[in-house]
Amino acid sequence: MNDIKMIEITISSINKNIEIVIDYNKLLVNNTKKIDLKLIEQLLNIICLWKDEYGYSNKIDAEEFIVKVFTDTKVDTFHGKGIYPSNYESFLDLVGELND
Repeated sequence: MNDIKMIEITISSINKNIEIVIDYNKLLVNNTKKIDLKLIEQLLNIICLWKDEYGYSNKIDAEEFIVKVFTDTKVDTFHGKGIYPSNYESFLDLVGELND
């Protein structure tokens, strides 16, 4: 995982709109807030077992998530709308910490 450059997180629904960009090398969130490497490692541990696509729910108010992990050579994208990984609540808790 040493070749990670950036992580982008977007969560959107009727009640929520969160956009987070993590600069892995500078340990910055949204280019301003310094964060501990342990938080990024927790995030990567949560998403490392995710499938790329979780599909779509037909609910109008379904929350959508997009997580992109950029490396030197590729971009891994994880996405879902209304259908979530089993550890999604832990992911949301961590995003809340990063977004404070």
